[in-house]
Amino acid sequence: MKIAGFDLTKKRNVIIPIILGEDEVIFQAQIVEDYDEFDKLCPEPTPPTKMNRGDTVATPYFEDPEYQKALNTHGEKRVAYMFIKSLEATKDLKWDKVSLADPETWTLYQDELREGGFNDMHIGQILKGVMEANGLSQDRIEEAKNRFLAMQQEVPQV
Repeated sequence: MKIAGFDLTKKRNVIIPIILGEDEVIFQAQIVEDYDEFDKLCPEPTPPTKMNRGDTVATPYFEDPEYQKALNTHGEKRVAYMFIKSLEATKDLKWDKVSLADPETWTLYQDELREGGFNDMHIGQILKGVMEANGLSQDRIEEAKNRFLAMQQEVPQV
């Protein structure tokens, strides 16, 4: 598929350079094209049901505190999955604690990076690159929108 000559099927990695003293570490982030693997390994929680007085059918109880907690955990795991999966583009990146096959390890990525010598600023830069690769950078979206609108104003009306 192409739009205005732009090949949408071409993968574009985001390069994320991190400076550690005299050393340079280069991460690469790629788009996570689908979440089928995530959904299989980490299904979305379902709310409990409750019977209201006068009802004949139980209805989902979305306000249940345990369900809300499960939703938050699911969301955290989804972000962690995106982070880990996106960084698969980084050549020779090997996790010690994190395993893509085990959802319970996904949220350990920050701890593992810290243990590897990265501080919160480095981790933030890596996360920013992952977000950019996955089209979630609000700054980039705003820049693209402004460029598009500027081009529309420059096009002479016939």
